[in-house]
Amino acid sequence: MKCEICNKQCKSLGTHLRYNHKEYSQERYYREFINTNPNIGICKLDGCNNKTRFWKIGIGYSTYCCNSHAQLDSDVRNKIKETNLQRYGCETALCSNEIQEKSRKTKLERYGDELYNNREKCVDTMMNRDESVWENWREGVKKAWENKTQDEIDEIHERANKTCIKNNGKSLHILGQEGIQEKYGVHNISCIPEIAQRRGITIKSRWKNDKELILEKSRNTMMERYGYEHIMCNEEEKHRILNKARETRTKNGTALPPEKIREYNRYKGRVYSLTERNIMEKFSKEELSKRGRCGIAGAIQVDHMFTIKDGFLNNIPEKIIACKSNLQLLSWEENDKKTKSDITLEELINSYNNEKI
Repeated sequence: MKCEICNKQCKSLGTHLRYNHKEYSQERYYREFINTNPNIGICKLDGCNNKTRFWKIGIGYSTYCCNSHAQLDSDVRNKIKETNLQRYGCETALCSNEIQEKSRKTKLERYGDELYNNREKCVDTMMNRDESVWENWREGVKKAWENKTQDEIDEIHERANKTCIKNNGKSLHILGQEGIQEKYGVHNISCIPEIAQRRGITIKSRWKNDKELILEKSRNTMMERYGYEHIMCNEEEKHRILNKARETRTKNGTALPPEKIREYNRYKGRVYSLTERNIMEKFSKEELSKRGRCGIAGAIQVDHMFTIKDGFLNNIPEKIIACKSNLQLLSWEENDKKTKSDITLEELINSYNNEKI
């Protein structure tokens, strides 16, 4: 091997540099005479600018700064899949019957159980982690998922679902619902009051602190996937969503069918007309002087304790809904939040009869 500094032939260039050119390290010689690329020694993974390790003149620098970044590179992942396909007939070695059999045999020899899993040690290790370790772990998981493409994520979900169906005969979604039903007695964990309350507090806290960040991320994601910042900007999707929401509310009884809306509006108009006559008799001028629209500070509004909508659905005459005993004064904030009747139908009828007497 020829030395580029003194033009002498030597068996070992590293040894030659050590004794004859002490001012030159192997790394300096490699950079000046073998590979003059200024970006040499930088991790190959996109977005990573970490320096990589220098080994020796014959090898040069590592391609990646660490094993985890090597695993994230698409070229490396594709090469691993190709190798596994050649050796085991599947993209991951763990899917190979040969590897699974070897793993079961080793566990059987060491622990006496071919399906051994030291859950107690895992739980103990996880529970004894301090907050800094948890935070680093969360950050690592977050970055790992952020670096995956949508195709990779879809592939992971599909593989997990297939494995679940193979092992349990049911999809992940159905198995999860059954597990929640068995453990908590509800079909959705959000139906548990404590969980719903904690979830609400978390969402409000995140929305309060990171509102602009969440909105910006949502707009960027929608723009990347669909070409618009909000799904309601698409007229076709907008009509589909509104129709579906209307159908759901109608099915749940919180909205009227389209064919009854006109009839309900006429009913409501007659109730309002009768109500205006009765409020003058029930409330003083001073009380009514504070009436106002929503959003006006200190404004109050006349409310029907048994709602007009419930009256329409139960075929109650307009004069009963508009009777003085069914009227009350509420702040506009309370009236705006109200979604159901404050009294039962029986209470309404009794109060109307007493008023009539």
